[in-house]
Amino acid sequence: MKKKRNKTNHYLTIITTIMLTSILILGGIYAATNKALGWHSEDQVYISVNGFTGTLQQAIDNGVLKGSSFTVGTVSSTSNPGHNFDQIWVSINGNEKTLRQAFLDGGLCGTSNPKTTYSSGLSTGNLATQIEVTVPGTKSLQDAINSGDIAKVDGGWISWTDGGWQYGAWDSWSTCSKICAGGTQERTRDVTRTKTRTCTNPSPFCGGSGCSGSGTDIQTTKETQTQSCNTQACPVNGGRSINDRVDSARGQQIKALYVLPSDGQDESLDTNGKIAASVSLFQNWLAGQTGGRKLRMDTYQGKLDITFFRLSKTDAQMQTYSPYVREEIETQLKAAGFTSPEKIYAVYYGGGNPRGCGDSTWPPTSPPGMVVLYLKGTWPNAPACSTNPLPSPNGPGYLEFSMLHEIIHTIGFVPECAPHHTLRGHVSDSSNDIMYAGSKPWNPSILDVNHDDYFMHTNVNCLDLSDSNYLEPA
Repeated sequence: MKKKRNKTNHYLTIITTIMLTSILILGGIYAATNKALGWHSEDQVYISVNGFTGTLQQAIDNGVLKGSSFTVGTVSSTSNPGHNFDQIWVSINGNEKTLRQAFLDGGLCGTSNPKTTYSSGLSTGNLATQIEVTVPGTKSLQDAINSGDIAKVDGGWISWTDGGWQYGAWDSWSTCSKICAGGTQERTRDVTRTKTRTCTNPSPFCGGSGCSGSGTDIQTTKETQTQSCNTQACPVNGGRSINDRVDSARGQQIKALYVLPSDGQDESLDTNGKIAASVSLFQNWLAGQTGGRKLRMDTYQGKLDITFFRLSKTDAQMQTYSPYVREEIETQLKAAGFTSPEKIYAVYYGGGNPRGCGDSTWPPTSPPGMVVLYLKGTWPNAPACSTNPLPSPNGPGYLEFSMLHEIIHTIGFVPECAPHHTLRGHVSDSSNDIMYAGSKPWNPSILDVNHDDYFMHTNVNCLDLSDSNYLEPA
């Protein structure tokens, strides 16, 4: 006799099997979603961008999602056991769209208008607020979008662009190192090289850091040129002298120079006897006023020693120094070696000055300064200096008296203690006085009218020209 089966046990076995199977399936699903925050797994979201196809987390780890330029592919059903990026909703700067559309529109940077809530009318899918990612740190996909953690790109420099060397204008040539027998002179100019670069390789994006350092690199240097100058031999006897020849006598004296600007016309005043003749005219006049005493002039072998010198600047350039043309002449002459502390340098300058025909230092300096007679000078509302001949044909004229006037200033006269002192080194008592200055026309014919201001006066506490070593002994 057959044994009858127990149907109840059979049904229990089937039910138990079904329940166990269900538990296994549900347990597998739970394992896939039981992340640290209890959200959907980034490993179950599949995307295809810029040639990459894989999970969202793989794309994040590989830096595929940085930046704003994407080409978007499709995810096949065979390669996608989880969620397709068409099924994920994100908010980019307040605009709700699918994850796929977000890539088409420029990526996952939502820092300008972060949003973590969505409208109720979204299509079926999963929200970025419920998908966990590691960026690093664990947060929702939406929070990672809002913070820029996924799309952020740090900036990088492009290569330097070299602008090449830029050359400035040359300075003026320096004063020649020698006045004869070959010297050198230099000029310089600025040279600049500028290199630039931009922080666009790549450009910072979505809160990424900028580039450290500067986008400009400037190098500066100077270029120097040297040339020979004053290559002519130094004269030995007679002719033009371009150096201060050996003095016939020692001591304090007046040294004559014929000086021209770099473009000045050479009238040979030093060699044709005109400067020497002019000096003789005021010397003879002075001897007649002092009882035979003249200025101690620098001589060579018994004759007036006149040195020729050409400046490094043009006449126009020199006149831009006004009212300090004399000072610039003095600077160049000193640089060339005319620095004797015992000499007053009397310069016959074949260039212009818009402030008159003569110039000197007062009060006197130590060592003495330089006296300049501007042969091409001008003065407002007055005839040009060149209208006066050098030398004057009929006794000392305007230029002779002007040179003597300026020399007397540089020796130290007229002192302030003089009873008729006025206007910085002048006298006011007579327009016939060679040291007069005032409102009347100057007609020099007397050295110290009445001898009460600066020559042979009786004021023992005031300087007297008759005591000066620049005058020959009585």
